[in-house]
Amino acid sequence: MDLKSLLDPKTRYIFLTQGEFTHAFPVVHVKEDLLYFSSKKPLPANIDSGHFLAQGNAGIVQFSKPEVMSLQETSKHNLDLILHVIDFSNLDYSITNRRISMRYEFKEFIPITFHVYGEVMTAQLINISEGGLRIRATTPLKNNIVCHFKISLPNDEEKLSFETDGIVVYSEHEKQHDNYMAGISFVVPDFKTDVDKEKYLESKETLRRFVFDKERVL
Repeated sequence: MDLKSLLDPKTRYIFLTQGEFTHAFPVVHVKEDLLYFSSKKPLPANIDSGHFLAQGNAGIVQFSKPEVMSLQETSKHNLDLILHVIDFSNLDYSITNRRISMRYEFKEFIPITFHVYGEVMTAQLINISEGGLRIRATTPLKNNIVCHFKISLPNDEEKLSFETDGIVVYSEHEKQHDNYMAGISFVVPDFKTDVDKEKYLESKETLRRFVFDKERVL
């Protein structure tokens, strides 16, 4: 795998998934088939899969069962970070268009609010899946920034609310309406307690059922 020919040059995060939890880690350096990234805490054990943004709007590069080698702490820069590396030379991967996962497109206007660097922003929710969402905003969002979402969706059977962090993976100017379309990939927030973790899993399962049921009746 020639990482530099696959990795979008604007990409700043690699996403690693363990079970129901997807984490985002800052990319530090790419050299040949090696991708270096950092974390503030030790990585979860037994990572199942991962992905990063591909070049040329091709979608995402997906891989499974990566072997992650943890290196030294980078505390000499007072960052208190741990450096890790994945060798992609013998790792199987596939490129998947980011828009083909099961998602529900809203026909009605659904407003959504979220936090970016402590500032509250509003947008229109265009579609949603268990892994992310697409929004239309009047102001541009920068790629790779972390947002915090509190999502409430109209549902006949039960109230659907989902709180999560998300990273902007792309932001495009929509000339026709002079707005900006942005794609968000969900990542888990920092859980303060095990109760918060369980609530996250329950709300994510509710979101999964919502998307599945809506798609099934279309």
